[in-house]
Amino acid sequence: MTGEQETGDQPPGSAFASVSTLDQRPDQRFEFWRSLFPLVELDISDKSRIRQFKARLMRYQAPDGCVFGFGANDNTHARFARPESDFVLLNLTLSGRAELELSGDRRHVVDAASGLLALDGTRPFRTKSYGHATLWMTLPRDMVAAIAGEETGVLKDGLAFLPQNGLSRILEAHLQMIAREGDGMDRRSAELALKVATDLALGALSRTRDALDAEPDRPHDSAIFTAALRHIRARTSQLDLTAAAIADAIGCSRARLYRVFAANGRAVGDAIRNARIELASTQLVNRPDTPVKQIAHGCGYADAAAFARAFRAATGLTPSDFRERHQETDR
Repeated sequence: MTGEQETGDQPPGSAFASVSTLDQRPDQRFEFWRSLFPLVELDISDKSRIRQFKARLMRYQAPDGCVFGFGANDNTHARFARPESDFVLLNLTLSGRAELELSGDRRHVVDAASGLLALDGTRPFRTKSYGHATLWMTLPRDMVAAIAGEETGVLKDGLAFLPQNGLSRILEAHLQMIAREGDGMDRRSAELALKVATDLALGALSRTRDALDAEPDRPHDSAIFTAALRHIRARTSQLDLTAAAIADAIGCSRARLYRVFAANGRAVGDAIRNARIELASTQLVNRPDTPVKQIAHGCGYADAAAFARAFRAATGLTPSDFRERHQETDR
């Protein structure tokens, strides 16, 4: 979602602004959320749940006008495109789904297996989102036109699914890393990270095939596997990250999820554990003043003791020893 206004709290030292409707009074939650997106006509799908509306947003705007965002919200419907909406939107669904309706009765359902979707912000379109969590970035439309031209891909037809190739996969991984590390990025780091994302996005858009005229094919096993890994990386901190939750979020059965992972020589539980240990290792080194207990909770562990056991089994070191060893190496 885009067209949002500057607002939100910033963690100390972070360039990213973060907001949550849970910080508002129940009778003001949805109106607060709607106020963040002045260029979007936004409404809630179930008015009876307006006081329980849950949504959160993290964003950063670079000096060149490019914007990165990570958002998750309860069911809504929206109408996009106003005269001021002169941007191209790249969207990566992490969980849930969104139904898109474009001019000419073109309709698409986008979910966690769809990969990167590009939309021309000058074209009117409507969305209905259901438990939608997304990573997105916007680029000034003239920036995209200078690289990709007006007669190809998203600028020709208003919508394009980016081919699943090396460049788009690197972009997906980079956007996920920004979402994970954003709270710890100062303004210079955030600017550099978004500059890399912008270059990757422009490169991917310049190679985009003409927009699809029909619903994407039923996702193959490779798409299911990629979507599951993407969801795990995005939700590593959640205590209830299970195979059932992953399958539900990306739109497949738990049995199929197990089969897909087995075909790739992996196990779902191992993928979750590896993601948590990887994130914990990064934070132990990059956040030396953060208590181990806090890192444990931020990596999906209910208590420090369980985290210490899992970390030692994976690395041969306790979290404290791991941090100390890396601090000695950096001296």
